[in-house]
Amino acid sequence: MTATSLDAAALRGLMGTFRDALISHRDVLNLLNVYPVPDGDTGSNMTMTVESVVAELDGLDAGGPPGMVEVAGAISHGSLMGARGNSGVILSQVLRGLAANFAEAGAVDGRTLADGLVAASEAAYRAVMAPVEGTILTVVRESSVAAEATAGGGGDLLAVAESAREAGARAWPGHPNAARLAEAGVVDAGGSGYLLLLDPVLTVVDGRPLPDPPEVGRRCPGGRPETRAPRGDGDPLRGHVFPRARTGRSTASRRRGPPWGIRSWWSGAMGSGTAPSTPTTSAAPLRQGSP
Repeated sequence: MTATSLDAAALRGLMGTFRDALISHRDVLNLLNVYPVPDGDTGSNMTMTVESVVAELDGLDAGGPPGMVEVAGAISHGSLMGARGNSGVILSQVLRGLAANFAEAGAVDGRTLADGLVAASEAAYRAVMAPVEGTILTVVRESSVAAEATAGGGGDLLAVAESAREAGARAWPGHPNAARLAEAGVVDAGGSGYLLLLDPVLTVVDGRPLPDPPEVGRRCPGGRPETRAPRGDGDPLRGHVFPRARTGRSTASRRRGPPWGIRSWWSGAMGSGTAPSTPTTSAAPLRQGSP
């Protein structure tokens, strides 16, 4: 049966499913991380960020079934504390934007999801000093625009989630960054990781399966490892050949806490165990160098 809204327990389960999707896709997301710096760690950074969220959610078990405010607060605080690398920081802002709206609403229906995605996009852009289009920022924005339009037309939770996922998957073409990535036969790693958040929404709402990760570790004629995704509809990972990037991790991803240049929402929200009404931001945004 298709769900028309998500309660606290469903949202908590959704985050666990998102974590599992990132783990299964971690290697291919790392392979996609070839521009602007081939760090090869976007999948790892996004996974560690969401693992921190799940750990925070697990800590709620001590005091009876948590409500939406507690679950949203754990998502917000866990992503803040666990953010790794630029991709993890941006993902943290996306999750915090969603959590703030979910906490206020008490349950997640189509209108709430759309409002949350709009807030998530705004928070993600505010976190970056010089936003680069054709990246995760573009994917989040385009998915939020589609979700807002669908909700404004009376669409339910499933319709809003489907429109957001479809628009996100179409968001790359036409941007200079996307053209550079296309020359390497890849799409943006951070944007691909974000789409794996929308897939679990559809799984929880109507039971559809998560996408299988592409095969990793084949060899191309030049001897470099590659991975080829099977072709299919609605998935930007499918039909591409991904050369293996360097696997050295950036300094930011090795550090506990925020990478350099992150806005001061880190210090301002350190002690917060509940989702703020809006993700706090001020000066010193991060540079979108290596999502």
